[in-house]
Amino acid sequence: MHLTGVSARFPGSTNLTSNCNVLIVDDDPINQRLVGLILDKAGISHASAATGEDAITQARQLHPLVILMDVVMPGMGGYAACEAIKAHHSTSGIPVVFVTASDDLESESRCFEVGGADFVRKPFAAATLLARVRNQIAISAERRRLEGMFRDVIEYAPVVFLITDLSGQIMTTNALALSCFGASRSELIDSPLSRWIPSITSHIQLGPTPVHAGQFELECCRADGSRFPADIIVGNLRGTQRPMDLFIVRNIEQRHRVMKELHDSQSRLRELGAINELARENERKRIAREVHDELGQVMTALRMDLSMLDMLHGEELPKLRGKVQSMKTLVDRAISGVRHIASNLRPPALDMGLGAAVEWQVSELKRLGQIEVNLNLEGLSQGLQDDRAMTVYRIVQESLNNIAKYAQAQSVDVLLRLDKDGSLVLSIRDDGVGFDRQAVSSQRSFGLLGMHERALSIGGDLVVESAPWQGTHVHARFPWNRVEEVAHD
Repeated sequence: MHLTGVSARFPGSTNLTSNCNVLIVDDDPINQRLVGLILDKAGISHASAATGEDAITQARQLHPLVILMDVVMPGMGGYAACEAIKAHHSTSGIPVVFVTASDDLESESRCFEVGGADFVRKPFAAATLLARVRNQIAISAERRRLEGMFRDVIEYAPVVFLITDLSGQIMTTNALALSCFGASRSELIDSPLSRWIPSITSHIQLGPTPVHAGQFELECCRADGSRFPADIIVGNLRGTQRPMDLFIVRNIEQRHRVMKELHDSQSRLRELGAINELARENERKRIAREVHDELGQVMTALRMDLSMLDMLHGEELPKLRGKVQSMKTLVDRAISGVRHIASNLRPPALDMGLGAAVEWQVSELKRLGQIEVNLNLEGLSQGLQDDRAMTVYRIVQESLNNIAKYAQAQSVDVLLRLDKDGSLVLSIRDDGVGFDRQAVSSQRSFGLLGMHERALSIGGDLVVESAPWQGTHVHARFPWNRVEEVAHD
């Protein structure tokens, strides 16, 4: 068909602007005039053809609503002419009514086999012929009305339509395709689909049968050679007289651009978060050392003075000795508190490496509860970057604290392994009560979210697996930069 206002073709369609309603095909001039008079009297426009070859030519030029076809003619007969008309995309939808003197069932059956729409025997009554013609004209007109609606739907659709034959040659397209591919309609029509979607044959097999429906994200090529990503839906048109494949193309450049901007924004936020976290850790480190060095030294000196006071005057003043002992106890508690605060801010063991810090955190978990902890450290005989080591340590600390508070676990397995490919692997598994991942996610647990964000901040990937009464497994992998190996004999 010809799309409204454009020259593109659509298989099986005809020209809505044709002035010819009926094409009379008969090698006998008398029969042509007789049928013509009947149609003239009924006000039906017509044209004539004397051979099968002429019928094919005029059908493509005039696009009549109905063809009245004689069967026996010199050269190409009516059956062959009908088959040729039905085989061509521009005339396949025109109904052919055979008009013949043959009255056997085999001839009638043959008419329908080659694509005929109706059958009229000679001699015929004028009223019968007119009734058959008018019926086919009404059917053809309704078909063309529906085709016009379908043409408009395709032509002005907000997505690109590419309709091809089974070999992948484009038969028709719509207006948006012109701007999308930067090509004229004549460049698109009759060109191979692979010219515009180069990798399409890697995903579907074209011909000899219709393609299987599917959806792909592929790269398309414009007329100027530039490329763009597209979401492509593949299907086929089964209701047509000749099978066709349908490709719906949606340019997703904007979506990719937005996704890239979002990804870049998230990366910048994570980088900023990592910088802020490093600054906080450095501040914790400074405060921990000041608390340990300054306040710790003052408390230690105070205790030494109390001990000296007890030695000098304790025997002379028993009441003073008792008071001094009480003060020493308070000072001891204060010193213990200072050490605990300093360790929480930054465990001193972290200065000896990530493995030592994890060992200290595991010992704290054992001290706080009746939990059996199995720690396995592999390949950690190498120095690790301090900022990354602190990030991984905080993930371990958060996970073990959650186990101590909520898991009701009897045993915990902790694995920290530095692989030969430079990846640091962390695995923490407990046999506790577990939890519903979906329910916790909907509650926006900041503990789990913080663990994920910490992992992402150093380029890692962290997964938490859990289910009610099935324990919890935290496993992560981090890319790690090796430094010079610290020898351990």
